[in-house]
Amino acid sequence: KEGKEHKNIDLAVSREKLDIANEQQSSFLSAFSNANASDENESNIDVFDEEIVKWAFSIVFTRSWRYNAKGSNAAANIVPLGDMFNHKEPGTIFVKDDSNEDEHSNNADNNDFVEMIVKEDIKTNDNLYLSYGLTNPHRLLIIFGFVDESTPEIFSEIIFTEPTSDLISLGCNDRSKMVFRSSDGAIANAVWDTLLYTVLANQPSEQEALVHATKNKDLVKRAEIHSKYALQVSLLLLDHIEKTLLNVRDPYESLRMKIDGSNDDTKTGDDMEARENQKRIWIKQHPKLCLVEKHNSFMRNVFLKVKNRVNGMVMMELEKRKYENSQSNSS
Repeated sequence: KEGKEHKNIDLAVSREKLDIANEQQSSFLSAFSNANASDENESNIDVFDEEIVKWAFSIVFTRSWRYNAKGSNAAANIVPLGDMFNHKEPGTIFVKDDSNEDEHSNNADNNDFVEMIVKEDIKTNDNLYLSYGLTNPHRLLIIFGFVDESTPEIFSEIIFTEPTSDLISLGCNDRSKMVFRSSDGAIANAVWDTLLYTVLANQPSEQEALVHATKNKDLVKRAEIHSKYALQVSLLLLDHIEKTLLNVRDPYESLRMKIDGSNDDTKTGDDMEARENQKRIWIKQHPKLCLVEKHNSFMRNVFLKVKNRVNGMVMMELEKRKYENSQSNSS
């Protein structure tokens, strides 16, 4: 009997970033096409203004809410005043959906308002912040155009395609659980549990025991299973971290590698000046490169903290096995 194994752990996280960007571009092209077609039918509009369409698209897609729905195809809602709150995690206000609260309301359309409630006392002139959700830093960058370096946790970038029901029960699809702590690289339980379940693919009885222990909060049994396979799970996580770090390199170095075809880190004074000049040219051509650099630097720093933590675990497990082998040989 074979264990229940997920189809794949998608470690190429850049693919998801590309999907988000492509989704935005596809939506824009659709809006652009519709606006252009509408323009041709309106005799009172003389010129189709591409810049106005871009502006309108940006306003809708960066200020609309999908607060009460799931998925990228969810209907967007424009919420007056609500779009003025900047992001912070955690926020100082939360949103309460009142659409279904008043069943006896005389309002025929009873799904058109929300309450925004302050979570704590606010001083005069203090800003009010709304959390846009503990999501991927690259989503905030691509959709909203900023990098949040204050977020306490970031998504681990571990994506399971076609996960089993057991994997889902362990939290693999919940991105608020599959996280690393930004401050010290601490690793959430859901990350350890889902990766351990993967390692146990050929041991269905152990998989079942892990799921049962997790569901029943049997911490002793769960710790026992984790201890047995700590090295294998740590190495799997370390491999994921190494591959992710390749995806969050300095964008300028990546561009230079594509142009030069090498990764030569030796730099003379002239080389450094030439590189700085080239960097200024790229920034002028692509203004968002500065934000990409900031995003990648933040991600890199967090993942390096996680890497250091996991490296320590691997070394500890190797020492433990070395000691056990020496004890076995001496006896």
